[in-house]
Amino acid sequence: MCVCVCVCVCVCVQAMVGSDVENVGYVIPTPIVSHFLTDYERTGGFSGFPALGVQWQRMESDALRRAYGMGKDQKGAS
Repeated sequence: MCVCVCVCVCVCVQAMVGSDVENVGYVIPTPIVSHFLTDYERTGGFSGFPALGVQWQRMESDALRRAYGMGKDQKGAS
C-alpha cells in the first residue's frame, strides 16, 4: 500500500527532439502521482483515469442554434 502525505508536487521536465521546444516543465499534483503509484503497486501497470465519454459544444453560432431547433432565448440542454 502506498501511503502519501500531500505536501509537495512532482515536476516533470521534457525536451522535444527535433523541435525548438526544450525544457518544458509540467507540475504534476500529488494526488495524480499518488494514484499512479498506488495503481502500479496494485496491478503492476498503470490503467489510467476513467473518462465519462461526454462531449459538448458551445452553441454561440446562430446557424448552429437554428440547425438544432434552439430558440433565441434558450440556454443549456433541452
